[in-house]
Amino acid sequence: MKISSKGRYAIESLIYLATLPNAPTQVKDIAKKTDIPQKYLEQIFFALRQANILAAKRGPSGGYYFQKSPQELTVGDIIRILEGEIIAVDCLQDKSACITMQLYESCITRALWQDISSTISDIMDSTTIAALAFQLQGGMGL
Repeated sequence: MKISSKGRYAIESLIYLATLPNAPTQVKDIAKKTDIPQKYLEQIFFALRQANILAAKRGPSGGYYFQKSPQELTVGDIIRILEGEIIAVDCLQDKSACITMQLYESCITRALWQDISSTISDIMDSTTIAALAFQLQGGMGL
């Protein structure tokens, strides 16, 4: 499984946003501070707004802010919204993607891929945006 730039940028921008007071912040300011292209970040934030992760306020003092608390929001939540399910190989989700279809039910490696996917999901689901923001504020980045 490979996390796309969309997923990485979403996590990075939300971590930065979580270091700020929960007041509207303009995308251009977040883009400038995180060095993420503004147009791409607008698309990401639109998707996060549709998923009720972020809310938006219009006007000169407008911008995006958290609708869901960063303490409750996990990396897994964000990746699933933007990338889909967290799986190591496609055949776990789509049987037709199995390269040895006749062995699907007795596939020796399927359990391995399931364990890998589960471990990755567990790590992402136990890591909150707030925890990462706390590390950032400790001098480890932006």
